[in-house]
Amino acid sequence: MLFWVVCMLALAWPLAVVAAAAAAAAAAAAAAAAAEVQQPSTDGLPGHHDMASDALLQWVRNNGGQVHVAVRHVPGRGRGTYAAWDLAPGDILASIPVELVYAANYSLGLGFESAGPTLVLDMTEPTSFWQPYFSSLPKPGQVLSKELIPQPYLPIIQDENTEAAIRLLQDNIEHYCRLLQPAFVKLQLEANVTHCAHGTALLSTRTFSYNSQEVLLPIVDLANHDNACLHTHRVEPCDVAKGNKQREEGLPAPEIPASFASGVVIPAEPQDKEVTAACSNKEKSQQRAGSCRANLNPKQSRGVSGICIVWRAETVVAKGGELCNNYGLLLQDNTVLQYGFLQAGDIALELSMLDRPEHSQKFEEVWDKPKSTWGQPLPHKFTGTAQDVETEVQRLSTRLAALKARDAAVASIETHSDDPGGRILAMLLEWRQQRLRAIELEMQRLAALREEMRLDAIDEL
Repeated sequence: MLFWVVCMLALAWPLAVVAAAAAAAAAAAAAAAAAEVQQPSTDGLPGHHDMASDALLQWVRNNGGQVHVAVRHVPGRGRGTYAAWDLAPGDILASIPVELVYAANYSLGLGFESAGPTLVLDMTEPTSFWQPYFSSLPKPGQVLSKELIPQPYLPIIQDENTEAAIRLLQDNIEHYCRLLQPAFVKLQLEANVTHCAHGTALLSTRTFSYNSQEVLLPIVDLANHDNACLHTHRVEPCDVAKGNKQREEGLPAPEIPASFASGVVIPAEPQDKEVTAACSNKEKSQQRAGSCRANLNPKQSRGVSGICIVWRAETVVAKGGELCNNYGLLLQDNTVLQYGFLQAGDIALELSMLDRPEHSQKFEEVWDKPKSTWGQPLPHKFTGTAQDVETEVQRLSTRLAALKARDAAVASIETHSDDPGGRILAMLLEWRQQRLRAIELEMQRLAALREEMRLDAIDEL
C-alpha cells in the first residue's frame, strides 16, 4: 500500500456542489447501506454481517478465487476480517486470481491524483465486472485521509513541507477532475471535486504494488493494519499444491501476466444462454448488487493465467480472531495522514515521523518513512554519545515549545463544511495532543539515558 511522492496532488476545496435531488438520493442510499450492515451474526463470530462485503466474497468465489475469512462490523473497531474457523500457519485466508484485481488507470497522467477521478467514473458504471468490489468500498465521508483534509485544518499539522504537499495534492486532484468534466457530463454527473478526491483517497489508502502496478486487491484490503501483524500475501500459483511447493522449496514466484501489469483486463463474456436467461429472471436486487453478473462469468473465464495473489496465515488464529494486514511499521502520523485513522496502544506515545530527527526535510520526500523504521517491529529509539543525546534533547525542547506556542491558534479552528460532523478535525486535534505527549516522554527517556551515561562515566574513572 504506498505513500508516494506521487501523492503530491491537490484540490482547492469548495467547488461544485451536487444537486439537491442527487444529495437526497445519496443520503437515502447511505441510510440503506447502514441498515444493511446491521445484520446480527449467527455463526459465533463477532459483530455484524457486512452485506456488501458478503456479496464481494461470493463474487470472488464465483470467479475462481478462494475465501476462507469472514467480514464483520465490530462496534468500536469498524469493519475487519475474522477467522471463520481455527487457522494454522500456512492456511490460505484468500486466493485472488490476478484478473480480479482493479489496476489504477494512469491514462491522464502520473500518480493517484490522475487515477482517482477515473476510478470515480468507473464506479458509476452499473454493469462493470468490478461492481461487486466497488460496492464494498468505503463511501464518501468514510475515508478521512490527506486528500480530504480541509485546508483551514492544515496549521494543526504544523510542518511546512507537509502542509505544502497536501495543498499541491489537492490542487492536482482538482486539475484532473476538471479534465474529465466531459465524461462526467455525459453520465449526467457533476465533476465534483470532493467526489474525485474520494477516488484518489481510495487508491492512496487501499492499493498494493505488484509488477510496478498499483492495484486494488479485493478482500485483503478489508483487513485492518497492525504493526505487529505477520500475515502476508504474495504471488503464487492458484493451484494450492503448487503454491505450497513454491513456499516449502523457496521457488521463485510466478510472473504476473502483461495484461495484469498494464491494467487492461477484459472480462470474458458468458457463453451459456441458459445461464443468461436464468440470470435475467433473478431478483433485481441481486442484479444491482452485481451477484448475478458475477455468476455469468464462469470460473474458467477468470483466473485463466493460473496466477493468484494469495493471503496466508503466518500464526495460529482461533475462530473469531481478527486477521490483520501489515503495511510495514507505521507511526501515528503515517496512519493519520496516509490512511485517515489513529492507532491505539503504545504506538500513540511514540514520536510521530514529523518529529523524529531522521525525518527528511526535503519537500519531495515528505511522505517517505524514515529508513530507520523500515522492516522494524518497533520504532527506532534515538541513541548516540552523551553529546548526541544532549543535542537531541535541545531539538525536541525547541520542537515542543514551537508546537505549544500555536496551541491557542489551533484551538480556535472551527469545523469546516467539507468535514461534516468534524471527524477529521477531531482526529487531527487528538493526534496533536499525542504528539505533544510523545515528545515529552522522549525527552524524559533521553534525560534518563543521559544520567545513565554520566554515572557510567563516573564508574570508569
